[in-house]
Amino acid sequence: MTMVAGLAMSYACIAALLGEPELLIDFIDEDAASLSMNVPTILAIVVTNLLAIVSLGLLFFSLNRFLKYAESGEMLVDPARNALKRLGVAMVLLYLTTRFVAVVIPMLGIPGFWMENKYSLPLTFVDLDFLYVLVGVVLLALGQALREGQVAKEEAKQYI
Repeated sequence: MTMVAGLAMSYACIAALLGEPELLIDFIDEDAASLSMNVPTILAIVVTNLLAIVSLGLLFFSLNRFLKYAESGEMLVDPARNALKRLGVAMVLLYLTTRFVAVVIPMLGIPGFWMENKYSLPLTFVDLDFLYVLVGVVLLALGQALREGQVAKEEAKQYI
């Protein structure tokens, strides 16, 4: 499903570069009258599209890998720890994707957006989507804790 959405968004970006921006405007849920589809805006949307596809793909892949090791009870192995760390990185990338959509694209595509929102813009970086970063950091810390657990398990084996 993620791949289909990514392909549809890619098609919309290519169509916008060729002069048909209506489909792309529908994708980012912006009013057609307020968003000017200049080249920097289209490129920002393309970057956002790629970032979204990469972050969601990494998220699903890492979650699948981690749950495979968790199901078999092998939590203290390197692949499980790496999958958990990749899951944390994917959550941080997902936050960056939401910031691109909420801040960067309107800043590039809506004339006067910066002047109207320059005082409230830093506040938009701390919102409900900030939970993605918090969860990502917690997952990265859990990955480090699994590493320390793995070292402790290896030390315990040496004593026995």
